[in-house]
Amino acid sequence: FWPAILDFFSFLWDCRWNNIASGTAPTHMYFIQQSCLAMPHLAHMLFAAVMCIAFGAMILLMATGMCDLNPLTRSALACADPATSFKLLALKMILVVVCAFLDAFPYAQVLIALVCVTGVSSFLFYDVPYYSDYVNMVVNGLWGGLLLVASLLAALMFTINKHVDSEAYATTMTWAVLYGIFPVVVVAAVACWLRMGLLRHTVSTLRMAFQERKHAAIAAHGEDAAGSSSGAASLMKDLKAVHRWKDVEQVSLVLREMRVWDEEGVPDPHAAEFGEFVLKCAMARMPDSPALLVMHANFLIEVRKDGQAARTQMQLAQKANPSLLDNYNI
Repeated sequence: FWPAILDFFSFLWDCRWNNIASGTAPTHMYFIQQSCLAMPHLAHMLFAAVMCIAFGAMILLMATGMCDLNPLTRSALACADPATSFKLLALKMILVVVCAFLDAFPYAQVLIALVCVTGVSSFLFYDVPYYSDYVNMVVNGLWGGLLLVASLLAALMFTINKHVDSEAYATTMTWAVLYGIFPVVVVAAVACWLRMGLLRHTVSTLRMAFQERKHAAIAAHGEDAAGSSSGAASLMKDLKAVHRWKDVEQVSLVLREMRVWDEEGVPDPHAAEFGEFVLKCAMARMPDSPALLVMHANFLIEVRKDGQAARTQMQLAQKANPSLLDNYNI
C-alpha cells in the first residue's frame, strides 16, 4: 500500500529537470505541455512533497513500533530489531521515490536504485531480522532476484552504447533476467539458510552448558529445581561465565530456538526452559539492556503467566536509559 502512495506523490515531480541547463522550462515527463514551474502544477508538487515527508515519517514510525521483542510471537512477519527494520524501510522508500521521479537522470536513477537494493539485500542477509526462518529465506530469495535485475539494468544502462546492435543486446539482457532470476532466488534462499546455521553455531554449546547447570542445580536443590515455578535457570550459578555475547541481536537469534509449540499452541516447556536460560545468561552479561528486559517481560507473560513480574521488568527497562527506539518499543 505505502509504495503506491509514495509513487503517486513522487510522480508529480517526474519532470525534465535537465531542461533548466538549456534555459527552457522543465516540463513533466508524461504531460509534456505542463510546465513544472508554473501554477497549478507547482502547487501540486509542493503539496506532494509535504505529503511524502509526512507519510514517509509515519510509515517509518509505524514499522519501527511494530517490531516485536517477544521471541514467542506467532506473527509470521515479526521482526526483532527495530534499527534494522528502520534501515530496511528507509532504503525501500528511497528506492520507490527515486524510481518515480528521476527519469530525467537515468544513470543516477539506476545507480541509486542499485545501491538501495544492495543495501536491503545486505541487511536482510547479515541480520536475518525475522523470527521465522522460512520468512527470512523467502525474503532473502526475492531480494536476491531483485538484486540481479537491478545489476543487469545498471550494466545495460552503462554498456548499451558500446554495442552496435543495441536492440539485440537489450534482448539478451532481458533473457538473462528471465533465465537467471529463478536460480538466483533459490541460491539466495539457500545462502540465507547457511547464514542462519552459521550464526547459530553457539546453540549446541549453550545446550550443553544448560544441561550441565541444570543437573548441578537439581543436585544442589533436589526436586525443587526441576519443579520450580520460576524455572531451573533462576537457581543456576555463575551464568555470566557461560557465554560472551556480542550484542542483543545475537541473543535474539539464539532465542528463536524456543519457538516450539504443542498442538494446542502452548510453548514447549523444554524449549522455553532453554530460552529462559539463554535470557538469564545474556542478562547476567548485559543487565542494563532495555531490549533484554523487554524480552524477559514478554517471556514472563507468555510462559510463566506472571504479569506482575513482567511489569517489574518493564519498569526496569524504563530506568535503564533506553534509546529513542527502545522507548518506542517500551
